[in-house]
Amino acid sequence: MPASIRDVAKLAGVSLATVSNVCTGNKYVRPELARRVNDAIKQLGYTPNPMASSLRTNKSYTVGVILPTFYHPFHARILKGIQDAALLSRYLINVYATDYDIKREFDSLERFVHTMPDGVIIASYANDDKEYGGKTIEILERLANGKRKVPIISLERYYKVPGVESILSDYEQSACDAVTYLHKLGHSKIAHISGPMDRDASVKRYDGYCRALREHHIRFNPDYVRSGLFTPESGYHCMRDLMLKTDITAVFAANDETGIGAIRALKDLGKRMPQDVAVIGTDNIYVGTLIEPSLSTVDVPSYKMGRMAMEKMLEFVAGHARPNMEQPVYLDTTIIPRRSTELECETTWDLYDW
Repeated sequence: MPASIRDVAKLAGVSLATVSNVCTGNKYVRPELARRVNDAIKQLGYTPNPMASSLRTNKSYTVGVILPTFYHPFHARILKGIQDAALLSRYLINVYATDYDIKREFDSLERFVHTMPDGVIIASYANDDKEYGGKTIEILERLANGKRKVPIISLERYYKVPGVESILSDYEQSACDAVTYLHKLGHSKIAHISGPMDRDASVKRYDGYCRALREHHIRFNPDYVRSGLFTPESGYHCMRDLMLKTDITAVFAANDETGIGAIRALKDLGKRMPQDVAVIGTDNIYVGTLIEPSLSTVDVPSYKMGRMAMEKMLEFVAGHARPNMEQPVYLDTTIIPRRSTELECETTWDLYDW
């Protein structure tokens, strides 16, 4: 017969409540008592009953996670960070991938209204000006400010909704840094291949590109700007068009996939990198280290973003803190020079940290 919580309490010489608090982490337990309880748990081979615990505490011990995709390296790193932090707790993660489908994102949030996870982490793809964008905000407000006040963390998108805390990279500043880096290498004819301009990230990166031009007294040329789709294909076609119609010497791509497509186009046109055209992307996905020349990039710490989100969520669900709408957390980004911008640059790829 399996050991019960009463058996653990008897062996450890403590109350049932103390055993429960050690198992759930809901309340502080003196180290000596916690040690006795954990020793008894090991000796008896006791496994807490999650269903009974949920009924007793009115908690599900799950955190809902919504991401646009599992397959993109950037979001895969976010998910790994979330999972690694969750494994150090008793919480399970319930993950949905929306495949960049705004209706599916809304439907996933609707499921959480009914299944009631203890918290939600979301990297939203919805826009405020689209049908489901407004609905997403409504449902976030319902979750965060309803009877249960489910804490919510938004990744890479700022929601001014009470009960929703945001963890972001500074799109505008990172774009400004990338263009400044190209300027320091001697470039002034700098193009930009953006993402879709109905996306918040695309608009802010475009703003950062323009700000860097102003700061370095470079005249803005609208002919140097192309709107892409965050894909290698759009990067390829935008780059070909730029090369056939302009005299640019460098390009800032809104993400690494766009930059990879741009490099392929330049190679097909017989251009040398970086001698003829320098290319820098954003996100630091590992694929950029495997192509030739390797892609310079802006490193966005996606793993750190995911891990920090789950660590904060564990504080929220334990009642130690509440999400702060007014103070989004901005993570620092870093320029990673590689051979698409500096010919003699040492370039490495990491077999262990993909």
